[in-house]
Amino acid sequence: MEEPIELLRKRWKWAAAAAVAVAAVILSLYFFAWRRDTPRDTVGKVFQAIKENRLDEALSYVDPQSGLALYWNEDRQGIQTKAREALWDWRVDFDLELKETVRGDRAEVQLADGTMKLSSRSAEAKGAYPVSLRSLELVIYLEKKEGRWLITDINYDLDQLAEQLSL
Repeated sequence: MEEPIELLRKRWKWAAAAAVAVAAVILSLYFFAWRRDTPRDTVGKVFQAIKENRLDEALSYVDPQSGLALYWNEDRQGIQTKAREALWDWRVDFDLELKETVRGDRAEVQLADGTMKLSSRSAEAKGAYPVSLRSLELVIYLEKKEGRWLITDINYDLDQLAEQLSL
């Protein structure tokens, strides 16, 4: 018969191994099932990257095969140049209310309400200029590809939008 200390050591090792296994399963479920990014998270990351003047990161959430990516990469109507120049001159902040609708591997994220605040990057500038986004009625379309939500389109004609932004 085994001594009580040996028996305790053997059971302790099995108990510790079981506890580690259970913890691994729980962490895996958390990171891969419960903590998956939603379409709303993806759109939020885009706006956060724009706020932090990281346009290339914002564009990493756009499907590279989409018309949006093509429009941007070709710099049609100078949209890329104008956006980069604007973010060089202006700091932008967002307070957004986003609503999502998910249908399988496709989703829509609607800008339900929100404000964009612009402030000049120049040293002598004071204050921020709030711009209401409520009437914009922006809808962003996403598709899940290889486990990631990517933006595929918006509900605006890009040529018309570029024209309005250049006014």
